[in-house]
Formats: sequence, C-alpha cells, structure tokens
Amino acid sequence: MKCSLVLVCLFLLSACVPHTKDTSYNPATLETDRHVNVRFGFTVEYPAYWDRRDSESGDGSSFVDPKNPLASFSAWGSYNAGNLKNIYELMEEEKEFILHSEWKDECTLEYESESGKYAMVKNGEKVYKTNIPGYRMRYTCSEAGASYTYLKTFCMHDDVIIEAQGQCPSDQYEQYEDLFLKLTSSLTKISPGEVIE
Repeated sequence: MKCSLVLVCLFLLSACVPHTKDTSYNPATLETDRHVNVRFGFTVEYPAYWDRRDSESGDGSSFVDPKNPLASFSAWGSYNAGNLKNIYELMEEEKEFILHSEWKDECTLEYESESGKYAMVKNGEKVYKTNIPGYRMRYTCSEAGASYTYLKTFCMHDDVIIEAQGQCPSDQYEQYEDLFLKLTSSLTKISPGEVIE
C-alpha cells in the first residue's frame, strides 16, 4: 500500500513539473558558423556543433547532426553542364530528377516557391548586393520503407549552380523545419576564389 502511495505521489509531482520543448534546433538560439566554398563562390551557415564533411573535389560540404545522424544539411556547387538558360529550366530539371529518380522508391513534391536574395558579390573592398533568381522546394521521398523530407534551395549565376539542402526523417521534419529554412536562406553567392574571413 505504501509503495502504491509513493508511486502515485511521484506521478503527481512529475505532472507538476513543466515540460520544456526541445530548443536545441531553435534557429534563434543555435550557434552557427559560416562555410565558404571558394571553388564555386558561395557561403552558407551551418550549426557550429554539427559534424562537417568536405568533399574531396571541393564541390561542397555536408553537416550531420551528431545527436541524430539521419538529419543533415548540405551545400554544393556545380557548373551548368546542361547549358540551362535560366532558373526556370533548372527548376524543371530539378523537379524531373526528384519525381522520377530511380534511386528513390517514390517522391512527392509538397511545396515550391520562387525566391531571390542569394547574391553578395565582393569586388575589392566594395560589396555589391543584388538578387539572383532562386527556388525553394520541399519534397518527401520513400527510401527502403522509410520516409525522408527534404528542403532544398538552389540558384544559378553565370555558369554556376549552387544548392543547399536539409534532410531528415519525415516524422522529425517539424523539429528541423525552422533550422533548415534559416540555413537554406543563408545561401549567398560571392565571387569564385573570394575568401571571406
């Protein structure tokens, strides 16, 4: 009887303790660093404590949440090898790749929007800001029975395509969404070869 009474008291006390929401992914409080890709000329923010993995070719980097290795953020550049004329052709190519990819079981495009604030061109000591057309899309794919959600931003400037993408299991996306929005929005075009301190 005493044991039952003690358990009931402990349960009631635990109900009185306020439960706090996990704020470890709150963009307002999360410390970030800035990654600079000199080869393709872009910068992007990433969570300071996430594990960083750079590609050997210098195309880009990925950042993995050490608390959850299934969640990651990547940013990379490439040359416009397909001779796409504008961002709209790039968007259609991206959608075609996502929706008809052979390496994923099934993909659904959930959201897409045009956005353009990805430019900061530095020339000597002067910084010129201008808009470069860009797109953002969110899509979900099934892979080997698991569902993953992706938030991707991409833009094209001259002959360079720059992309940034956050991804995590779909049932965890709400936890990461604000962070992925902040990180993909931090994508900034600079002059190739420019080193920013």
